[in-house]
Parts: sequence; C-alpha cells; structure tokens
Amino acid sequence: MPTFSSLPFDAYSLPEIDNPLSIKIHNFLTYLIQNRPNGVPVHVMREDSPNRHLFTRHMVDDRSESSMSYVEFLRYIQEQIRK
Repeated sequence: MPTFSSLPFDAYSLPEIDNPLSIKIHNFLTYLIQNRPNGVPVHVMREDSPNRHLFTRHMVDDRSESSMSYVEFLRYIQEQIRK
C-alpha cells in the first residue's frame, strides 16, 4: 500500500507487506484462526471509516477488583489535581 488513504475503509483481510510488523500480525491472526474452534472472523477497519461505530459499540470498560476502570482513573486524577 503506497499510502494510508489508498487502504479501503473496510476489508476482510490485511495486505501482506514485507516488513517485520506485517509478518507478526499475519502470524498472530493465523494462530487465532487455527486455534479457535470456529475460527475468528477478521474485519479490518480504518480509524476514519464511516462504519467505525460497528467497532466502538463492542468496546467495554475492563475493570478488575485490583485495578481501576478508566472512568475511576480519570476521577482519581481529577481529585489529585484539585489537592
């Protein structure tokens, strides 16, 4: 791919580029596809895609008992700034 803007907004595969990062990503995706019972569908989406909401609606705030959620972290920072 010569430029970012030449990438399609949405795709179901990644272009193969001869560089270490591309090889690692392809190896990782191949591992996921081969080691999951039903495979893993891959949908590649540019950040400025009109369909970005299809990705962001699946984002969740991951929190565990030993760590703060993102919102809790922001509140903590706000409190520290006020002190």
